[in-house]
Amino acid sequence: MKKRVQIMFFMLMFSGFNIFSQVTSDSTVINTSTSSNTDWLSTLLMILLSLVIGGLMIFMVFHMAYVIYKGKRYKEVFTVDYFRNKRLEKGLPDTISEEEQIQQYELLDQAFKCWSVVSAPGEEELRKPTSIKQIRQSTALIDQAIELCPLDEQLIAFLNEEVEVINSAETRQFYGSKTIITAALLIAAFFNYTMVGWDGFWHFLWDYITNMYTLWGGAIVYILASRKPQFMIDNKIMSGKGKSHSFLFGLLAGLVGSAATIRTTTKWSDGTKTVDDDHSQHFIAWFISLIILVVVASLVWIWALFNYLRNYVIYK
Repeated sequence: MKKRVQIMFFMLMFSGFNIFSQVTSDSTVINTSTSSNTDWLSTLLMILLSLVIGGLMIFMVFHMAYVIYKGKRYKEVFTVDYFRNKRLEKGLPDTISEEEQIQQYELLDQAFKCWSVVSAPGEEELRKPTSIKQIRQSTALIDQAIELCPLDEQLIAFLNEEVEVINSAETRQFYGSKTIITAALLIAAFFNYTMVGWDGFWHFLWDYITNMYTLWGGAIVYILASRKPQFMIDNKIMSGKGKSHSFLFGLLAGLVGSAATIRTTTKWSDGTKTVDDDHSQHFIAWFISLIILVVVASLVWIWALFNYLRNYVIYK
């Protein structure tokens, strides 16, 4: 899969630059020696640029795969025996003074108070992190408490609860548009059909894979890039914000829904009536919506890059 993704990027970049080179060479009239030098220079620049862009895209894919693969931040369920063994390894005493226990509790309490209140007024206070800043602040305090190796069972239970909240907040879920994915795959199938026609399912499937890799590959990368951390989703829900693409699809739905059928009733001299229905508004609305959807789906790589930056690099 990784090799196919790499080939996909390079082929995409080379094909785009080759088309650009053909267009510019056909529309420019210069002498033979100058044209030759320019072609060599432009070819070299295209190769270097394609390597840079392809390398960045491949890095993006591998970075997302690594973040998803590494899983939970805290993989240990802490127990008294676990910390007793840790204290033995560090050469610490088997007992903890009251001052140390108070310090450990204060660290966990400060971590808890870093988070946003999610309970309603008058109810039991419930908190959870809703930003990367809160995640970083609280995990720094939790890590300090872990380093102190607490032995109190209630304190360790409190620690495990906070650790579970952090792990849950950093769990990633798909928070993209299934419509964009479906449209990209269907558009790829349509373009493939217009290029090679239909010569059996398996032949069509092979042509689809080899010819339309920019669209179905972009859909796969878009799925990975749209895996948003749970704390970001919670923050959107609490602030009343929806998905970034919801407005566009809502606008298209409104365009289609607002189209009206114009009915014209004509009375003739012999007393008869004829009724004509004009559905042109519906056709125009569906046509415009389809064109916009095709454009949006064709830019699936752009949405994948945007979601990658938002969900993996500059998320907050």
